[in-house]
Amino acid sequence: MIGYSDADYCRNVGDRYSGYVFMFGSSAISWYSGKQKSIATSTAEAEYIAMSYIVKEAIFLHQLYSELSNVDCEPVCIHEDKQTTIAIAIKSRVSF
Repeated sequence: MIGYSDADYCRNVGDRYSGYVFMFGSSAISWYSGKQKSIATSTAEAEYIAMSYIVKEAIFLHQLYSELSNVDCEPVCIHEDKQTTIAIAIKSRVSF
């Protein structure tokens, strides 16, 4: 299972969107796209907020898969395109 996260900070000031998608093989099994509910002051912060959504969903999907299959699945890989956001997550001791 692989997750992809992204956020749009500056394209439209009134509508800041974030989203994610989880792929299991070649199939999308979970996705979200919507306006961010909090205000970010930078692109890195907007991406970090978006990443918090995907981490919550990854925990849920990991537990669901483990319960349905009775097998411990591998850790979920989450892809993030903003290096600053990855650095913040590493400093915050978030593992992905």
